[in-house]
Amino acid sequence: MPALALALAAFVFLAWRQHQLVNRYAVNVLYWDQWAYYDVLFQNRGWWSTFNFQVGPHRMGMGFVVTRILAHLSGWDSRWDAFGVSFTLILAAGLAWKLALRCGVRAGLSLIAIPLLFFNRHEYAAFSETANISHGAMPLLLIMLFCLAWFLRRPGWRITVLAALTFLLIFTGFGLFIGVIAPMLLGLEGLQALRSGDRSRCVWAMLAILVISAGWLLFLRNYIYTAAIPNFRFPYERPHEYFLFMAIMLANFLGVAHAGALVLWVGAVFAGAVLAVLAVYGRRIVRRGVAEEPVNTVIFALAAFEVAYLINTAIGRVMLGLDEAPIASRYVILMIPGGLAVFLALATCARPKLARRLSVAFALLLIPATAFLRTSEQNALDGFSTGRRNWKEAYLRTHSESEASKVSHFDVFPFPVSDKLMFLETRHLNLFNGDPR
Repeated sequence: MPALALALAAFVFLAWRQHQLVNRYAVNVLYWDQWAYYDVLFQNRGWWSTFNFQVGPHRMGMGFVVTRILAHLSGWDSRWDAFGVSFTLILAAGLAWKLALRCGVRAGLSLIAIPLLFFNRHEYAAFSETANISHGAMPLLLIMLFCLAWFLRRPGWRITVLAALTFLLIFTGFGLFIGVIAPMLLGLEGLQALRSGDRSRCVWAMLAILVISAGWLLFLRNYIYTAAIPNFRFPYERPHEYFLFMAIMLANFLGVAHAGALVLWVGAVFAGAVLAVLAVYGRRIVRRGVAEEPVNTVIFALAAFEVAYLINTAIGRVMLGLDEAPIASRYVILMIPGGLAVFLALATCARPKLARRLSVAFALLLIPATAFLRTSEQNALDGFSTGRRNWKEAYLRTHSESEASKVSHFDVFPFPVSDKLMFLETRHLNLFNGDPR
């Protein structure tokens, strides 16, 4: 009990500390991509357009539905977007805690790993820069629900919930990778059910795959493929840099960056752990069944999502180089599933004593890895917060975008947004709603 109480106290403290960061650094003025994806609100489009809105390679889904509701309640206060990301992460962490217990994690102290993973300090940009609930936080929340759904006992109810969550994930940020993983798992379950003579469960699995396929067809309707960066090309002429990019991403998740060979070692060990989990638990679900042992299925799904996300990011961004691009703070939230997969694999291994030792050791290693900002990150936080506040103050004083950018040495968008600023001012929204922060 004392160990469990300590883990709960860590959860509460780290969640509170995350909110304190949001309160200190979030600023009520739209920034960068927000000026683009708020077009749905500027043009007062319907709820389906809100859910279906495409930004880059993904659609906004449930995250932007929540964003729209928050905007309506707050007068388009950008700080509410940042708090929305924070609250969504806290809810996802609570579900991950429940998931760990359902998976059989018994070492109370090891549960400290959950808040350390989910409230990773290196994800600071999710609150201080372009706060976008759809990008990482909402997909993570839906993935936790997807994992918990595997523990539902009645096959028809379980498969129906899984299909519905997969539909939402396809449309919500980078949760779309579950849209590939889920039909693979359900297809395997259908085959296993057919072999065991359970035709009813096989039919449910096939119907779910049809629903998911319909979701993909709807997703692809009017979908516009655009490269995320101007010089995108595939395959890349230096393919080994794909692996280096992914290793640096993973090392940054654990707080290691710009440290030469150490970055590659840390990233390679983390990558090796995720790949080992993927291979071991993939073999288990094939041999033992998808539905029979949901713990194996959940851990496999988390690792599979992580591998898909890492590969996709490396392919799309490696052209930007290996210095700054792999350590972008916005990537961190979507690496949480990989860390959670490794933690659950360690905490549920067959030998209870070894499981306790490994999971507690993993949790303790996360303290220096995820609980503190690097100096460069703190400087970035200060810079973005100060720049946005100065721009807002200068614009409210001068009503000139160019003058505000000149005075503050900061831009809130690379192109003029005078029409949108006029829209906001006439309706007393966002920076004109009276919130001085």
